[in-house]
Amino acid sequence: MAKLMPGRVRNEGIELFEKDLITIHQVSETQLDTTVDQHHLIYALNDSEITCDCDYFVQKGYCPHLAAVEYYLKNDKEGQRLLAELEEEQESSQGQDRGHSFGGLFLEGLSLNEDDTVRYSLMVEGEESTFGSEIWWSIRLRRLPDERSYVIRDIPAFLKLVEAEGYYQIGKNYYEPLSLIQFDQASQAFLDFLGRMIPDEAKTNLDFILPNNARHLCLPYGFFEEGLRRMQDLDGFRFEWEGTEYRQLLVEDLTADAQLFSFDICVEPKMIELTVAEKNSQAFFNNRILFYQGVFYRLNRKQQKLLVGLRSLPIGSDLNKHVSFNLDEQAILAASLFDFRTMGPVKAPKAFNIKDFTPRFRFDLKGDSEIILTLAFDFDGFLVHDRQELSHLGFTSNYRHEQAVFRLMSKHGFIPDFQSSKRLSSSQELYDFFTNTLSDFENAGTVLIGQELRDLRVEQSPQVQVERQGNLLDISFDFSSLDDEDVDHALAALMESSPYFINRSGQLIVFDEATHRISESLKTLRARYSGKGHLELNQLTAYQLMDAL
Repeated sequence: MAKLMPGRVRNEGIELFEKDLITIHQVSETQLDTTVDQHHLIYALNDSEITCDCDYFVQKGYCPHLAAVEYYLKNDKEGQRLLAELEEEQESSQGQDRGHSFGGLFLEGLSLNEDDTVRYSLMVEGEESTFGSEIWWSIRLRRLPDERSYVIRDIPAFLKLVEAEGYYQIGKNYYEPLSLIQFDQASQAFLDFLGRMIPDEAKTNLDFILPNNARHLCLPYGFFEEGLRRMQDLDGFRFEWEGTEYRQLLVEDLTADAQLFSFDICVEPKMIELTVAEKNSQAFFNNRILFYQGVFYRLNRKQQKLLVGLRSLPIGSDLNKHVSFNLDEQAILAASLFDFRTMGPVKAPKAFNIKDFTPRFRFDLKGDSEIILTLAFDFDGFLVHDRQELSHLGFTSNYRHEQAVFRLMSKHGFIPDFQSSKRLSSSQELYDFFTNTLSDFENAGTVLIGQELRDLRVEQSPQVQVERQGNLLDISFDFSSLDDEDVDHALAALMESSPYFINRSGQLIVFDEATHRISESLKTLRARYSGKGHLELNQLTAYQLMDAL
């Protein structure tokens, strides 16, 4: 107890000892019955058994009279003898309680505190870091019901101590065991969060999470929102930034309603000028978060890139940022307004109002192998068929959508224009056109296919018949629309696991999925082609074929 007393109190106790104002009335096995300067004091090695009838002890839990007795026990020969007797008796008593067995000591070490009386709570204070680009949080411990709180100066050591239910020095006056269940619920949840967030310090450099020699806490981006929520649930929360104090903070997505940015477009006779106004917000986590007046705004990846670009612009004399564009760049600028509107309100002439369209693709066959593509942009019934019409619209077309359509055309071998063509040089290209190219264009807009081109593709689903011929099974495929020579080509393609073949008329014959699965099974079972659409198979593999059919 003595080391928990202020030096002033200890000095007063020494004066009482030197004045010989200590009287020992009775010595029991665990206690000393004393009088110190006319005050009755019971001393024991167990702090909970110490009492003194003075008002100072009632208020503080210690007093000069207790300090006098402790000084007597440590410095007077008779006092040292009495202290030794008390310590010997205490050790003997503890040995009896534990049964002097290793098993008893082992079980005692496994036990946890079960007293869940709430004695402690945590508080958090946030401030700008020394470097100005981070938030450093201080954690404070409060011993209830006292209003005073104490800064935790080594956060990971404190967490380990609470986990082990060890003793902790609280201020100058208290040295007590801390147990998780003796914290209030919000503090328990926050301690659990810290335990999940902070990795093993023996394996990781924790300076980025616990800066300033673990005196502060710096929340990583992945834990920021949960940490902020946990901290605001505590009894005490305070955040100070640039001289303003906040008791509550919000986290939400950045939208134009926040008005952190505003954009104004002015069309001059020879150019277009964009003026950007920005409020004084602070960026965190590599521009993933913006803070302004008590709100942390989340930015998506596109907004992050826009923020970097906007903040790279020079500031004009009016404290705004100005960018000039050529008149023929109106469509590009208008398309960018979609992104600007996610950052803040946009003021622009009506000509910058973007109208979207639905692309219409028509594919026709020219000759034997040339595909003609005709493109039109459908603006709610108003069709644009060429670039000249596109350049004379009374509104601004969606430039980015236009570029996406032209990129799709280039991807599949068409010149990116309203009229284009492509020559197919092989049966594989024809198959890829019907299987992959048309599918991509259908996902992008409306697709129309001319009848001649449509007739070029035929899907076959032949009838399959199985008959027994001696020790063999005879399997025949009935292709009703093919002549004998094409049937041979069809069976050859199936046996090669090809999903298609080109008949003598130049048509693309595509096998349906069921037929393709049967051909795969027959190939695995080593069926032999006997001609005219027939296959032969050993009867021993019949059961396997039945599963395939």
